[in-house]
Amino acid sequence: MKQFFLVYFVSFFLSSLIVSTIGASPQHNKLITKKILKNYNKKHRPVKSEASPVNIFVQLRITHVESINQKEQAMALHGQLFTSWKDEYLTWDSEEFNHTTAIYLDAFQIWQPALTLINNADAKGWNIHLGSTPALVSSSGYVILSGIFSFYVTCKFDFSYYPYDTQECPIALTEWIYDVSKVNLSEFTNEQAKPILKLSWDPIRNKSREHAGGQN
Repeated sequence: MKQFFLVYFVSFFLSSLIVSTIGASPQHNKLITKKILKNYNKKHRPVKSEASPVNIFVQLRITHVESINQKEQAMALHGQLFTSWKDEYLTWDSEEFNHTTAIYLDAFQIWQPALTLINNADAKGWNIHLGSTPALVSSSGYVILSGIFSFYVTCKFDFSYYPYDTQECPIALTEWIYDVSKVNLSEFTNEQAKPILKLSWDPIRNKSREHAGGQN
């Protein structure tokens, strides 16, 4: 079963995952990289048990709303995408490497989720450049990877009560290779029993709104 994840402005506290690299040296970074990438296969899910899912935490940060098309019931927008997960193969003992607790790796060297937009209004109207910056990897295996996106999403606009209306335009993401038993998308709180949080954008008042949504 595929999981559809409705998300926008999920509270994603990057500072809680970013770990200090103080004490790191180019030599130690090189040694760590060699150690963790030896026999590493980026085509395999980063879990040692096939029964375990990879939990992906997601945040979208809208930086620009390009257009709102009432006739096509669609909106073009751009922004930043932040993701985080644990890679059980990218770990090391920091004490062996001068207490180096995190390093940067080129994103193409490691496994990363294949995210796709579900409510796409145009086959050519969306793009996710995940990994446009290096991935931050901690000694415990946690990965932070960011990128940029351009979406043309379907919406249900109703301007009958303009200028007092509120327009909702959810962004629905999914992992297109694996189902939810293998790769699970969620908000950063990782409360699996909690319904998927549906967050939406009010283009008139330039504010975000949120309410609980269901899981498909």
